[in-house]
Amino acid sequence: MKLVFVSGPPAAGKYTVPKRAAEITGLALFHNHLVADTVASVFPFRSPSFARLRDQFWMDVFKAAVAEDRLLVFTVQPEGAVSPAFAQHAVDLVRGAGGEVLMVHLKLSADGQAARISNEDRARFGQAARRGFTGEVAVGVRSV
Repeated sequence: MKLVFVSGPPAAGKYTVPKRAAEITGLALFHNHLVADTVASVFPFRSPSFARLRDQFWMDVFKAAVAEDRLLVFTVQPEGAVSPAFAQHAVDLVRGAGGEVLMVHLKLSADGQAARISNEDRARFGQAARRGFTGEVAVGVRSV
C-alpha cells in the first residue's frame, strides 16, 4: 500500500492539488472533508465525539486500504481537534504492513492564503467563497 499524506494550512490547495494528482494518476482521493463533514452533521466541530469519530473513520479507511493494498491520497489540515499523534499512527499502520508513506506539506504566502481562502471552490466543503486563487503554493515532500 502507498499512502500520500497531504497536509497544510487552510486554503493551501489540499483539495485542489491532490484532486489533480488523482485525475492524472488514478490514485484514490480521500479528502478530509468527506468524513469531517459527515461527522459534523451530527456532532459539533472539535467536540470530543466529533474528533474521536472522525479520527476513527479515517483510520478505518486506512486499515481497509492497507488490507486491499490500495494506493491512496489523503488530505488533512492539522487543526486543534486532530491528535498530534494521528499522522504517526497512520504512518505506523501503513509501514507496519510493508507499505510506503509519502508526506506532502503544502504552504503558501499570507497574501496567497488571503486570496484563496474565499475561493468559490471551497464552498462545496462549507468554507468561505468569494474569489479565486492568486498566490503561489510551495510543496515539501518526504518519504517516511
